[in-house]
Amino acid sequence: MASFGATLKEYRLDKDLTLVQVGDLTGFPSGTISRIENERVQPLERTMRKIRKTLPGFQAYEKSDHIDKKVK
Repeated sequence: MASFGATLKEYRLDKDLTLVQVGDLTGFPSGTISRIENERVQPLERTMRKIRKTLPGFQAYEKSDHIDKKVK
């Protein structure tokens, strides 16, 4: 199973969203989103819940096999 950060990055790229757009949708700074995607920080459970709740379709995406092994 891919990490939360890798899944978030793949979702964002597949949806053609910028870091700023994901930040605006979730309420987190784009720098925080970047650090989560690049696994420089491990998000708290409440952070992951908020991201799952606020990004349309992310929960279903997270459960699927969309993860491209090239994304790191």
